Amino acid sequence: MVHKLGELVDDGLPDQGDHGEQHPRRGPTPLLRCPSSGDHHQRQEDQLQDELLKRKKEQFNLRFQQAAGQLENTARYGKVRRDIARIQTVQSERKSQQEQGS
Repeated sequence: MVHKLGELVDDGLPDQGDHGEQHPRRGPTPLLRCPSSGDHHQRQEDQLQDELLKRKKEQFNLRFQQAAGQLENTARYGKVRRDIARIQTVQSERKSQQEQGS
């Protein structure tokens, strides 16, 4: 670790970039990867559209559950939002590739 003045400070903890090393209290520092993002790139356009519609319906239902105070898993709402964004990103990438190819 480097101090603001450029001095080397040894605090006994691994640096931010030391992936795979053991942290004394937290264990190994994992490399994060989104497992579902690759799945969307492999799907056909109609499958993506079906999945997007399914996720939007789920988001709608979760929103109503939240408003009624019945939503138990609040993290699910954020996950569904991110899934929708991933699908829309893949669709947007494909659209821009088609426009560049034409």
